[in-house]
Parts: sequence; structure tokens; C-alpha cells
Amino acid sequence: MTIEDIRKKRFMPFLKVGMRVFNIHNQMFGKVTGANNSQNINVKFDGDKHTRNCHPQWKMKYFAVNGRLIEEYND
Repeated sequence: MTIEDIRKKRFMPFLKVGMRVFNIHNQMFGKVTGANNSQNINVKFDGDKHTRNCHPQWKMKYFAVNGRLIEEYND
């Protein structure tokens, strides 16, 4: 599965590798590093050594390069 696949299947045209995210549940910032076969994204959170598997539409905020909030999913 690729980021492009997730963009299309989950209707998230803004999704890009390297974009800044915030996990509302864990209260952690990180960056999208790729996709995985479970139709989720891999995120490397600040301070972590490894990436984590995250559902892209559960408790996530997505930010543009300038810091502007692009999208927020609270469910």
C-alpha cells in the first residue's frame, strides 16, 4: 500500500510523506513516514526511535508546511 492508495481510498488528497501531524489521543507531534498494508499510515513521533502504525482518520490533525491546520479527525 502506498500513500497515494491511502489518499484515494480514504479521501485524503492532502496526505503527503513528511507532513506534520498531531495525535490528539497521545498528545504527540510527528511526521508521516509512509503507508502500510493495513491502509494506515506510519508516523515517527517526536522523540521516538521507531515509527508507529496510525489510523489516518482517528484522533489526528494534519498541518501544512506553514503550520496551518489542514484537516482534523476527532473520531
